[in-house]
Amino acid sequence: MVLLIFFFIFMVSVSLIKFSPMKLVICMEFMYMYLIFLSQRFMALGMNMGMYIMVFSAAEGVLGLTLVMDTGKLYDLKSKFFFGRF
Repeated sequence: MVLLIFFFIFMVSVSLIKFSPMKLVICMEFMYMYLIFLSQRFMALGMNMGMYIMVFSAAEGVLGLTLVMDTGKLYDLKSKFFFGRF
């Protein structure tokens, strides 16, 4: 329940701030993790705790790759593709 309230407050605050791709990625990250924890009944520990750590690491890897692509710090991607401005 606390996670749901935090997620609602986070979504409202993101929607009130000026849009940027970075905020969209962070919002998607929170939504992704929220859906994983909700679907697996995090409080009941339906999955092994090691599995949660692996899922969280995968989600953070996706976020990190997206941020690197957005900021153009890897292979100068910003000059080849347009990912938006900050």
